[in-house]
Amino acid sequence: MRNFLRSEFSPWLALATCLCVLFYPGLVDSEIPAFRDGYHFYYPQAIWLDRCAARGELFPTWNPDEGLGVSIAGQPSAALYYPLRILWWLPGLSLPQRYAIVCITHLLIAAAGMRYAARGLRLPRAAGWLAAFSYALSCPVLFQHTNLIYLCSAAWIGFALGATVRALRIANQELFRSCCVFGGACTMMTLGGDPHTTANSLIVAGMGSCARCFLRWNVEPSPGPTHFTKRWLGKLSAPIWLASGVVLVVCLTAIQWIPAMRWTSQSSRLADHGVAQPMDANNPVIASALRDAPPPSYRIYDFSLGPWYVATCVFPTLGGHYLAKNSRLFDAIPSEGRMWIPSLYFGLLPCWLIITTTCTHFTSRLRSRPLLVLLAMTLLAALGNYSIIWLLREAFLGFGLETLARHLPNDHVGTLSWLLAEVVPGYGAFRYPAKWTTWFSATACLLAAQSMSAGVHQWSSDQRTIYWTRSLLTISCIGLISSLALWLLSTFGYAPWLDLWLMRHAADPWLDAPRTQAIAQSATLAFAIPSLLLLILTRVTCSMPAIAMLTLAEMTVVAMPWVSFTPPPRPMPTPPIQLRTDAPFVWARSMPSEQLVFSTLGKLGLLSSARWFNSTQSIEPASVDQLKQWLSVHDQLSPLPPHPQFETVLAELGITHRLVYVWVDRLLTSEWQPVPDPKPFCELRIPPGNETGPAAPGSAVQWQWLNSTTLLVHATCSAESGLVVRQLNDGGWLIDSANENDNLHPLENALFIQVVLPPGEHYLRFQRKWLW
Repeated sequence: MRNFLRSEFSPWLALATCLCVLFYPGLVDSEIPAFRDGYHFYYPQAIWLDRCAARGELFPTWNPDEGLGVSIAGQPSAALYYPLRILWWLPGLSLPQRYAIVCITHLLIAAAGMRYAARGLRLPRAAGWLAAFSYALSCPVLFQHTNLIYLCSAAWIGFALGATVRALRIANQELFRSCCVFGGACTMMTLGGDPHTTANSLIVAGMGSCARCFLRWNVEPSPGPTHFTKRWLGKLSAPIWLASGVVLVVCLTAIQWIPAMRWTSQSSRLADHGVAQPMDANNPVIASALRDAPPPSYRIYDFSLGPWYVATCVFPTLGGHYLAKNSRLFDAIPSEGRMWIPSLYFGLLPCWLIITTTCTHFTSRLRSRPLLVLLAMTLLAALGNYSIIWLLREAFLGFGLETLARHLPNDHVGTLSWLLAEVVPGYGAFRYPAKWTTWFSATACLLAAQSMSAGVHQWSSDQRTIYWTRSLLTISCIGLISSLALWLLSTFGYAPWLDLWLMRHAADPWLDAPRTQAIAQSATLAFAIPSLLLLILTRVTCSMPAIAMLTLAEMTVVAMPWVSFTPPPRPMPTPPIQLRTDAPFVWARSMPSEQLVFSTLGKLGLLSSARWFNSTQSIEPASVDQLKQWLSVHDQLSPLPPHPQFETVLAELGITHRLVYVWVDRLLTSEWQPVPDPKPFCELRIPPGNETGPAAPGSAVQWQWLNSTTLLVHATCSAESGLVVRQLNDGGWLIDSANENDNLHPLENALFIQVVLPPGEHYLRFQRKWLW
């Protein structure tokens, strides 16, 4: 075993084999992740990008087929400039197989990053491999295969943490190298699509720099007395290192953050900061709908980690999972919000190493204190909306004191996430406090490796540790017996009352209520793993290499419920086209139904030849979001117009079909209903300033997309006319005319691209600005 871990190749082969076992449905059967964004967002997005690449567009910056057009360059989730995007272009493989290879590659990078961080602490090789195995297969990291850009960013956290560790040394001879590593890791996070984790990394590095300057926290103690000037130069090296890293990241990622910032300025994320949203003053129909629509809203605490997830650090599947059968027991908790990850599990043995360090060896392990503080900070930041105020509110409501509960401030006030949003400029634009869980997992795994190298793994030599181990073993055995009993009761149908209770208190709008039998299976695994491992610990004294390999095997088994695959979605039927020569433009109100699930998930529209007004982009213009809210409020999915202005707004947007419910042979089904008189994609009208109406007789317009970012328009105007192009007027368009005398600019304060054309024939090219 020792020789196995001493080899550089063998541990990598073992980890790669385990990852291939977990992702074999994608590698062999060409299936894709079944849960959340991996299925309905990243896979269809990969299809669209692959089609663009086949046409020679390797870096498309605009997608005209979603909403009123979407800036792809402004969407970090597209990861256009991410160097490892080359993995999506591997020849001879299907798209799902490339998806699996991308996931496996980044999990291997995550392991390499933790090995780098462990070497920064000068830990033994076996301890470094424990951190690598534990982090790469931990739930906060592995589960992000369902949300690909967050897996990409998690893969580089180990390098950022390792570079930070090296920068906090007093006698550091590789400051320049660690600055390059830190800047490179944050650059890869940003280009990979996750600037939020980059911001979190900078916050961690900033805290470490401040701690070194003012609190005398250092990863390594000073080798001896030093001169006053040298000591202060050593303290200031960390802030200088951090500033250099920030400059490096800003320069290397300008190609991504410049268009993202400009596109974000159109979104509701900045609506609370006084950013003006475009109003279509030139179109009374659209302007009226925007005035009546709900104001832009943006909540940053929806995805917060409930405090009950701490129990999953020891009992991995206690909270349950959505797939393949819904076993989400945590959904029955009244305060459970939107799930980010099903578990915080990073291995029982690493977790138990941290517990023994904290409970029995804290005073003698001073070098662990910075990592312990970082561990607590990342966990508190991930809690997000769960604060002391939230706890008081729940207590008041439980005792019937609704009046007192109403006078409390918002739940998030006073939390660490709230403090960061108030103090760090622009941090409030990020909406996922639970994203700190990847930093929590990285810190925990490194702290466990440090504890193991210090000899804390010798459980049999400490009576206090034996007491804690036996106590946890007793709890695990009681839980295992209880879950097995519940499994038997549910199998033979003796627990229908629990199913009814779950139906009332934990029903999921998409996957129905959790099932008692699935909950029992999940709980059985949750208690069986700790029981088995703790029995081994009480009987056998394990060496460091044995603990590392045991953790690899354990995490592979436990990770199987977190990796769910399904066949790719089938191509969607295209709505029928009536009296139209271009592709249909459809609208469907999101509604949970098995019949509509494929038609209401936004980007799945890319699997058909239709344009979709819906989209699942994380950054969407506030005006489009308001229009979608207005349409959703008034759309009852009825064939009859639900509102006098409803179909008029649809037609003005250019939408050709909407989804409705109809009865066919006493069965309720869905179909696409044509919208009366939809406006064309390009239209000539009377110029703004006069009464809105059609252009003068004899005027005509034709258009063609040369590629996803270039629109060619041929317009013939018998009189001065206004050209309307139904794409979002975000200020990122250049208009070139074959007539050198034309000086054309889009009108301001308009939702669509509008330009005034003089009489005559015009050949126009609408081109997206570079870096816009």
